[in-house]
Amino acid sequence: MIGKTISHYRITEKIGQGGMGVVYKAEDTQLKRTVALKVLPPGYVDDDDRRARFMQEARAAAALDHPSICTVHDVGEADGQVYFVMAFVDGKTLTGLIRAGELGAVRAVNLAIQIGEGLQEAHDKRIVHRDIKSANIMVTQKGRAKILDFGIAKDLSTGEAGRSKLILGTPSYMSPEQTIEQRVDQRSDIWSLGVVLYEMLTGKLPFRGEYEAAVVYSILHEDPAPVGAVAADIPADLEKIIAMALEKKPKDRYQTAADMLLALKVVNLQMGTRGVPAATAMDLPTEARAPSKTWTWVASALVVLAALGFWFASSVEFDFGTRPAGSATPGETKISLAVLPLANLSERQDEDYFAAGMSEQLITTLARIESLRVISRTSVLWYKEANIPVRQIAKDLNVSYVVEGSVQRAGERVRITTQLIDAATEELIWTQSYDRDMRDVLTLQSEVARSITTQIQVKLSPTEELRLSRVNPVNPKAYEDYLRGRFFSNDRTKEGLGKALEHYRMVVADSPDSALAHAGIADTYILEANHGFLRPQEAAPLAKQAVLKAIEIDDTLAEAYSTLGFIQSNFEWKWKDAEASYLKAVELYPGDATANQRYGIYLSRMGRHAEAIEAMHRAHDLDPLSLTINNALGVILYMGGQYEEAVSQLRSNLELDETYYRTYYNLGRCYLQQGRFGDAVAAFDKALQLSGNNPYLLACLGRAQAAAGNREPAEQLLREFSNQATTQYVSPANRVLIYRGLGDDDQVFVWLEEAYKERSSMLSWLKVDPDFEPLRDDPRFGDLLFKVGFGSLP
Repeated sequence: MIGKTISHYRITEKIGQGGMGVVYKAEDTQLKRTVALKVLPPGYVDDDDRRARFMQEARAAAALDHPSICTVHDVGEADGQVYFVMAFVDGKTLTGLIRAGELGAVRAVNLAIQIGEGLQEAHDKRIVHRDIKSANIMVTQKGRAKILDFGIAKDLSTGEAGRSKLILGTPSYMSPEQTIEQRVDQRSDIWSLGVVLYEMLTGKLPFRGEYEAAVVYSILHEDPAPVGAVAADIPADLEKIIAMALEKKPKDRYQTAADMLLALKVVNLQMGTRGVPAATAMDLPTEARAPSKTWTWVASALVVLAALGFWFASSVEFDFGTRPAGSATPGETKISLAVLPLANLSERQDEDYFAAGMSEQLITTLARIESLRVISRTSVLWYKEANIPVRQIAKDLNVSYVVEGSVQRAGERVRITTQLIDAATEELIWTQSYDRDMRDVLTLQSEVARSITTQIQVKLSPTEELRLSRVNPVNPKAYEDYLRGRFFSNDRTKEGLGKALEHYRMVVADSPDSALAHAGIADTYILEANHGFLRPQEAAPLAKQAVLKAIEIDDTLAEAYSTLGFIQSNFEWKWKDAEASYLKAVELYPGDATANQRYGIYLSRMGRHAEAIEAMHRAHDLDPLSLTINNALGVILYMGGQYEEAVSQLRSNLELDETYYRTYYNLGRCYLQQGRFGDAVAAFDKALQLSGNNPYLLACLGRAQAAAGNREPAEQLLREFSNQATTQYVSPANRVLIYRGLGDDDQVFVWLEEAYKERSSMLSWLKVDPDFEPLRDDPRFGDLLFKVGFGSLP
């Protein structure tokens, strides 16, 4: 066949051959590209079974569009040949990589995640592969896994599959139900992925035998040797994932690829925070890099503790000096629980905001109890409507108890049904429904919280008893507007924050003494400034006025002190006042992840990076899956000059969400300091796209391009910003960045002065940001430090 042409595909070499056909490398003479051409052998063209399965493979793969699945371009019949055309994958089979010993645990987990994502795409389209094995996975030169060979795939929506009287598949990778010809579904592919992951980690198959019947017997009746007994340094949680994937009964396995993926991504995060870079889809190195040797052993321990949070709670204590009152020491243990998002059972499905608000309020009520560790809303939101066993959720979040439930509103009546589950045994400990008038919704929440603490035998302090019993009726309309405000505030878009402000103002109009509403207004203003939607000198006074009103109404409202500290540090540069406010917030509400995070950022700005990491550790304990907190830890490491560690941390955040633009933004900053200008440009460009073309990120991209020697785009941006400034707000920080890239220090100081006049939060990092390092010997920089308040600090 070499040199022959089928249709417009000229065959150049043979790649491989299997039971379903022969694969050739070919040139598409029309589009001038290299492709893979799969041809049904001539002897099988008239075999209805073989032909049907061959065409089913083409249809199944063509229905899927995912980076982890080899793309089908064309299918046809010409010159007596039945064929289909796929993208040509330049790489090695996974079998070849395993045999060559080229896989470590980190890379194996990353590849398993990529394969799992491809399977999830197939399963979502109701297609089961049925022949997942290492030989059917190609790995490209860039490290991307590609699933091949859908020759025996089954479409569950139609039942369509090639006809055969044989058991189809590769015995060593078959699920038990597949070996005995029972009905298979997506859980069979999950089993096979478990086999592949076992093989990647150990170099061996979990089920073996000298002949096929022996292999099948082993699959049906024997347990494989634990991965840890065959390979060294395998995390215990990874062993558990494989064991669950290889459960004999389908009902005992992960029920969906998404379930297994979440567990793998959490383990990947853990492995990354141990000092080995967690694998990501962006710029994945072929070999995992070793941790930097520039850290002292104490700093390394701190980073690991901070990043791991409650993944690996440690009893080791470190003395960092002053600790906020009410905060737990690393050796303390608290009863831990997670409140999963309450399901919305109201007749109107557009009232999701109400269920979300009730969930958040219940979390807050419980989190104010000092002897409880309650996971924050950001982390539990990952499990909204997720079909994941309670035991797995509890393990992911490292909690002992899980609260599930629903909320239903009908007119002015509210019903909450909750159940408390022991995570270790999945035993239902307690369940109860509460039905109240909307005016008594806070009483309802207090009753739920009190019942939960009674069931888990938590002793309340007199202050906590008083707080739960001293609950006033609410104005139903005002309370509903407050929940809407919280809902839109969490959106973090310009439109969302605008709607949040509107609803908080409605609350104040109906209930002028609502401290929470005034605090919400203040927080919304600072978020608008922080996201570049409002000038800082406009936002800060409005926020300050609202937050002081909140404190005047309720001087025990921790959220208000956290916001006040933010205003004092980001916009007013009253550093000592800011620390006092943050300490007050943490003292009043140790379980507030946001307050601990903000305090950690403050400490980093002061150059107190070890204390900052400890504060971020507390925040991470309370909100382990928070993109914001994991990103903030990367920022602190960057500010401390630990660029490799920062990159590793930020890459692990991408494993949680590859679309969070702030992670790419901070990766770009790290790459700039490392002199990796091409990577910096790519990271800022990605951040820009994901942010919806945020002007500040456009400036970051221009700064990186200028640093890379491409001055024209940066200079063009300066002209564009000058034009825009005649009709709209343009932050002076944008021009500071570009002039830094161009190396024009005089203009940098001109625009830093403008940033000072505007109270830009950029200047709050002036003391530690390594991007300003080349300017530190300039007297103008010292003057600016003094004006921003750093000159008066020790």
